[in-house]
Amino acid sequence: MVDSLGAFPPQKAQSLTHLLEMLRDQSPEVRGAAVLALAKVGSGEPNVLEALAPFKDDKEPAIRIDYAAALGEMGKAEESHIPDLILGLESKREALADSVDHTLIKMGQANPEKVVPSLVAAVEKNTDPLMVNALRVIEKIGPKAHESLPRLAEFFPKCDPRLRPKLVEVVVRLDRKGDVALPLLANALKDKQARTRLEALMCLNRYPGRLPEMLDPLMDSLFDAQTRNRRLALSVIRMMGNKGEPAVPALIRILTKDSDIAIRMDVLNVLGGFCPPPQTVMEAVGQTLKDPQTPVKEGALRALHRMGSCTVQPVLETLAKALASEEDPSFKKQLQNQINYLQDQEIKKKLQDPKGAAPKKPTASAAPASSN
Repeated sequence: MVDSLGAFPPQKAQSLTHLLEMLRDQSPEVRGAAVLALAKVGSGEPNVLEALAPFKDDKEPAIRIDYAAALGEMGKAEESHIPDLILGLESKREALADSVDHTLIKMGQANPEKVVPSLVAAVEKNTDPLMVNALRVIEKIGPKAHESLPRLAEFFPKCDPRLRPKLVEVVVRLDRKGDVALPLLANALKDKQARTRLEALMCLNRYPGRLPEMLDPLMDSLFDAQTRNRRLALSVIRMMGNKGEPAVPALIRILTKDSDIAIRMDVLNVLGGFCPPPQTVMEAVGQTLKDPQTPVKEGALRALHRMGSCTVQPVLETLAKALASEEDPSFKKQLQNQINYLQDQEIKKKLQDPKGAAPKKPTASAAPASSN
């Protein structure tokens, strides 16, 4: 209630008088709230600073926090007030928490070397809400807090497991190049907490040009206990294109042995992106055209369709071989349609480029079965 008195400028004179009286209240909570509200409503008034001065060395720590935040509201906070402002990050009073945040962010952007180390020290205390709030302020200080990143990354193994996702998020947001963030993400991918592993996987897409560096740590993620994490790992490898080729053995293992249909289809989506595809990929996807699960077969067909954009003849031969042994009329028609499509595309290319080679027709043993 006291805090709200600082939010109504039209009642400024009345609020000032009332707040000045409340500075003498017997309750420390009332006095502290009045200190902060007075700074908001009375900024620029010559008697306000004078009225607040006695609270600088108040015996109540909570009131000293309000005093530091009050000076911050008036743009007069100094380095000596930083310890009290840091303590204010633990406050559950919304008005005080907002003032402390605003003041520390402003001071941190102006003099990061004075503010950021104290915020990192608060993070290292490993308590909630202090740690989370300190991380939020560091994040809002922005690029000028970059020097804190190595220390934050080093703290990761000691961090409360419940708070590690937030630590990872802040480091990634501040590290545009990834020099600190990528090693941290490699560690986070191995964390025992699924939520931390998930955060690391979601953060990887901020560094598309450096994803191949993360291929080794990602191998374990392909077999994560959480399906969502596995699917995210597959999407990251897909983004690498042919630079993800070292993952092919693991991908084929999942394609041929995993029981999760959605995961197998995600793998096919990844394999279909190799251009040109390794021979082992072509063979594995071709074998999958015989899978007992229709959605998986159709996923393999889509993968071959994508491969056909850069390597037509091997795809045509793979499709023709599957067509010759396929018994399902519906899927047989899909195979034939795909063959026709690729052949038509090659003819169009040859017409546009007379020097281009026409596609070879499937060999007799692999020719499409005729239908009456």
